[in-house]
Amino acid sequence: MYNVMIVDDDLLIRSNLKYLFNSTESGYRCVAEANNGKQALEILENTGVDIVLTDMRMPVMNGVELSRRIRELYPHIMIAAISNYDDFELVQSALRAGVKDYLLKHNIERESLFYALNELVKTQRKEDYKKELSDDSISALKNRFIMNLLTGLTIHEDTALANIKFLDLPIGLTNLLPIVLRVQRNSDNDTLDRSLFEFSIINMCTEILKNTCEGVIIPIHDFSYCILLYFPHIYSNSSVKNTAHIVLNKIRDVLRRFMNIDICYSMGEFCAYYTEVAGSFSMAEKAFPKRIMFVSDDTAIEEQNGVVKDKNQIKRPGDRRDDLIDGFEKALQELEVEKACGQLEKLFLMIRQEKYDRLATQVVFGEIVHSIKRICKTQKIKIDEMPLTELSGVMLQEEINLNDVKENIVQFVKRMCEQISIRRQRNLSDYTIQAVNIMRKRYDEDISLSLVAEEIGISHSYLSTVFKNELKCSYSEYLLKIRLEKAIGLMEAGERNIRKIAERSGFNSYEYFFSVFKKTYGVTPKEYVKGGKKQDAKKG
Repeated sequence: MYNVMIVDDDLLIRSNLKYLFNSTESGYRCVAEANNGKQALEILENTGVDIVLTDMRMPVMNGVELSRRIRELYPHIMIAAISNYDDFELVQSALRAGVKDYLLKHNIERESLFYALNELVKTQRKEDYKKELSDDSISALKNRFIMNLLTGLTIHEDTALANIKFLDLPIGLTNLLPIVLRVQRNSDNDTLDRSLFEFSIINMCTEILKNTCEGVIIPIHDFSYCILLYFPHIYSNSSVKNTAHIVLNKIRDVLRRFMNIDICYSMGEFCAYYTEVAGSFSMAEKAFPKRIMFVSDDTAIEEQNGVVKDKNQIKRPGDRRDDLIDGFEKALQELEVEKACGQLEKLFLMIRQEKYDRLATQVVFGEIVHSIKRICKTQKIKIDEMPLTELSGVMLQEEINLNDVKENIVQFVKRMCEQISIRRQRNLSDYTIQAVNIMRKRYDEDISLSLVAEEIGISHSYLSTVFKNELKCSYSEYLLKIRLEKAIGLMEAGERNIRKIAERSGFNSYEYFFSVFKKTYGVTPKEYVKGGKKQDAKKG
């Protein structure tokens, strides 16, 4: 319940407002009233008030002065103005004095009054929340939101706009240009603490952006950053590129002058809408000159066939990752499942060995997902119907469980390749494809043939016939196969609790799981987990 004070020298206005508050359960109640600003301040000393509704033109002390004094003495109190048409200048002054909203006197009705108050409270809550956050927390939230843009995890447009507004980001949802920037540490700054080094670069680049072009910069992994430029008004592609080059040249000059470091960069494609940013960023990462690393004085050192001409030059850290991503995507194109999973294993091993931080790890995840999406698109597979949604949730968590992510991707890749392989072998009906997608998505539920048939709009008897004719097995046999595949995936990901494996794979009975597993693979689940007969089980 919010306590409201009404301040107005017009008794009729005060009476009408009190009636609106007292005649309905609204979450607001009138606890005090005053006929001028001075009287209001005297009452506020001894009354707990959350919201002040104040007139602008009053004797003794008007609403503008009252608003200023409340802001000084009671900053937690929310203020809304009550005004007439001819009070516009006073309303403007009041808004500058801290008033958050205003209502026209002739238009005050129950609905408009409580709508305005609800919006006022909502705004105040947001401001209070921001005050509670430290600078580091705000910075982390900004980095997370921009990283979500870069990795394609950005949500609905309304949510994206709310994030931009809440975090005071100097960007919009249109006309965006991502740029990948890399810097090289040298002997002069190698002794700098890493966090101080990164802070200095981001701080300098942010100042340049403020004075040159709207945009933000965030770290993505060791000595690599992404600049996201925003163009609220554009005239041509050439003007966009010219502005970007101006920004980059200023950054290069400042970093050389004050930190004695050089940069190299890769510019993405101009994005008309925010949903295009992830693809553009991925292209910029891949298009980055793999064989060139800039050093001081504009000297470039070339690397060919893995051999660096200058023996003192170290290979760019991103090369190995790019090669593994390329190998992963190529294996997917050729439906070489084991090879694709092998590339994934190397990628996750690299993340551990090189101690990637959260943002750098998200970049790798984003590249993997984009490779998968490209294959799905060429094979006309609807990725939304495939169970990759768990990965998005994991990527947004503060603590990333690499085993869980890897397991999710591996299982998805196996299912995707299986679906592509089946399509190539025989022409499946849309009903079969829809049914299989539902089963693979909801295998851990009590999902019956009738339920699936109802969801895709056919009879259960017809779906049963379709399965036998096209997949050469019954519905229950195919569902069992899916659940056993999931169990195998959990075991290979390191899960050792057999009962938990059975439950997560969709088996209601541990004994039944034990029985069908041994019948299918020739070994018990415990024997498989121990690894003694893993190859035999796979062959079975």
